[in-house]
Amino acid sequence: MTQLKCAAIVAAYNEEKNIANCLDSLLGQSYSNLEIWVVDDGSTDKTVDIIRNYAKDHKNIHYIVQANKGAAKAREAGILQCDAEFVTFLDADDSFSPDAIFCAMAEVDEDVDIVLYNLAISQNERNSEFRSPEYFTDDKEFTGLSALQNCLAEWRVHGWGVFRKKVFLDSYALYKKYNKNGENYINNDEVITKLNFLNARNVRVCDGIYYYHFNMGSTTKKANPNFYKIFNNTNIILKVCRDNNIPFNESSILMYDLWLVETKFKKWKSELANVSDWKKSMRSEIKKIISSEDNSFTFKLRFKYLKKLLKTYF
Repeated sequence: MTQLKCAAIVAAYNEEKNIANCLDSLLGQSYSNLEIWVVDDGSTDKTVDIIRNYAKDHKNIHYIVQANKGAAKAREAGILQCDAEFVTFLDADDSFSPDAIFCAMAEVDEDVDIVLYNLAISQNERNSEFRSPEYFTDDKEFTGLSALQNCLAEWRVHGWGVFRKKVFLDSYALYKKYNKNGENYINNDEVITKLNFLNARNVRVCDGIYYYHFNMGSTTKKANPNFYKIFNNTNIILKVCRDNNIPFNESSILMYDLWLVETKFKKWKSELANVSDWKKSMRSEIKKIISSEDNSFTFKLRFKYLKKLLKTYF
């Protein structure tokens, strides 16, 4: 039986130390009908040179070079160029088990739009120990809607897997309706993942493994002066839920992202030149929490955040 084509897309930014291992992991996949698209997102190191050398020796490796636009835009570029019904993604500093894509594609059928890998998260810099996260369910199949509802605040289901390409295209189109100027709000790729669940009928989990490596040089580990902009995406995903009549716990979502931004703020404060922008954004989010009509948000918690607002940000 002819295998359905799958495209593996890698977004790479200054990954000269990791990109070769990433490509080796993809070339070592047991799934044969696989094309590989590497999107260099404005690297200033030797990443592009390494990619070009691999492409010379492997006809199924293609690459795109673009100005730095963020992971979401890089992945979109790969999706638009690939000639496949299904797509999967691998970060440049991560790897797959050799059978990962084979296992995922074996679970695809007419009613399943997303097949997730088993996620293994590294516990040390040597990447010698891994753990699996806890999910909202032990079931191996669930609806896209339930997956969405369980990743609105904390990620109780991850987003690494094989996706029907149409689902991704629908998600990008929907996101552009809410982010009309195409702004990079830092975690645009995470919002696209959530919209994928919204646009998917059913989701399955396979036995293939995605290895999420510990990388101290990752851009996510470095101080990002614009990280506070993720609040914009928080508000977008809440609006999407309202517009689609999807039940959600507003206060828990707002509080989780506020905690996330505050944690980064405290860690990076000495390196930030735009402290006032961070404080202004956090004040705005705290006001939303205080004024929330969410019944699960008690007076005690409102008072706690009001005190915090007055003490820390005014």
